[in-house]
Amino acid sequence: MVHEDGDFGQGVTKGAKAAAEKAGMNVVADISYNAKGTNDLTSVILQLKNLQPDVINVVQYDTDAQLFWKQAKQLDLNVKALIGNGAGQSSDNFGKTFGKNADGIFDTSSAMLINKKALTPEAQKLEEEFFARYEQKFGKKPDIYVLISLGLTLVFGVMKVANFAHGDFLMLGMFGSFFLFEHFNMDPYLSLFIMTPLMFVIGLITYKFIVQRTMNRPHVVQIFAFIGLSVALQNAALVGFSADFWAINTPVASAVFKIDSLHISVPLLIAVLCAAVMTVLMFLFLHYTYTGKSIRSASQDPFAAALMGVSNHKINMLSFGIGLGLLGVAGSLLIPVYSVYPMVGQQFVLIAFVVVVLGGLGSLPGAHALPIGLKKKLELARAFATRPSLLFLDEVMGGLNPKEVNDMMELITVLNREHGITVCMIEHVMAAVVALCERIVVLQQGRKLMEGTPAEVTSNEAVIEAYLGGEFAHA
Repeated sequence: MVHEDGDFGQGVTKGAKAAAEKAGMNVVADISYNAKGTNDLTSVILQLKNLQPDVINVVQYDTDAQLFWKQAKQLDLNVKALIGNGAGQSSDNFGKTFGKNADGIFDTSSAMLINKKALTPEAQKLEEEFFARYEQKFGKKPDIYVLISLGLTLVFGVMKVANFAHGDFLMLGMFGSFFLFEHFNMDPYLSLFIMTPLMFVIGLITYKFIVQRTMNRPHVVQIFAFIGLSVALQNAALVGFSADFWAINTPVASAVFKIDSLHISVPLLIAVLCAAVMTVLMFLFLHYTYTGKSIRSASQDPFAAALMGVSNHKINMLSFGIGLGLLGVAGSLLIPVYSVYPMVGQQFVLIAFVVVVLGGLGSLPGAHALPIGLKKKLELARAFATRPSLLFLDEVMGGLNPKEVNDMMELITVLNREHGITVCMIEHVMAAVVALCERIVVLQQGRKLMEGTPAEVTSNEAVIEAYLGGEFAHA
């Protein structure tokens, strides 16, 4: 058993170990490591070579899964089978990185079941044989877990990447509309139907060749990549268009809408209305389409989304493309109002970041649409503001990913130990219950099953049977 040392790795490994032992297999070792910032798993692999197991069960994320398999190949680690119980082996990046060198890995997640085209003919044949044998033995198939700020907040919300070149991509959109007007006499409001898909494609290409290489890297790598891209775009525009200010002159550009003593710029009014329409369309897209829901799920918890069959790589690429596509709309709407020059993006990008922060990082509608983890922290903060001496918490860990659970546990610990607040909680996440509570009462179907300290409760056979089933109670 090899796994990252977080709650996820420990929890999945515990279940896998119990299943292996129930099947009569001998678990010779349980090896954990810290996945955060890990760049060398040689010691883990050397331990495995010394143990010489027939099968290795791994629970890993994307980056450490690739590192583990790469170093395993380098150190000639040979086993009959490697079972991937995390998102690492099922990710698109893993298959693309290793290709046929990934042969010999059995992945328990749903990704390979959905994306059959990613399998070699030999792997497809093995998969079909496995399903046939599984169904014959168990009588069922295996279970499958089956315009400026808008784009910026979408990219940040999904990818957790701050695009410092966002303003420079807006500059490209404005120059594109200017070029279409100058050379083809195309109205800027019509050019958005060309610039939007064009900027979307530019976004896909940029993600493929630049942004993707910075994912799962330190933030400083992402910052330098986007700043470097910003400098490159600005200098390319200087070479192509010089440092001059370029503007267009259309009847709409100088039109003014008058209501009594109120004067409203028509192009600015059109821009505001179009921005409102695009915001509504994006909201509907994200909430009522399968792709939109996939984007939201990847934003809230990319690992859980991957387990449900969502390709985080494709979602990231799509989100970045949409973010830049929206800049195509914004560029076409702004060119009748503002002059365009190579540094024009700088005057917009700061405002865009301010809007994103004030509206809620990664949230289109605003702060009321915060991710569930932040919502629960906000609720806890509102309760704490009343200065209570007793705090009741009902399923506060529900729906949180492992990192959010750890953060919430730290917050509750601070409230209890540093502020002297007594906490009474109803909770199903046993890791949190055991870590936080001094006394636990276990209820089953309305009756008290057990009461005692964490050590007494976790070793009680009745509690183990209620949670895990009778076969584990006497293990």
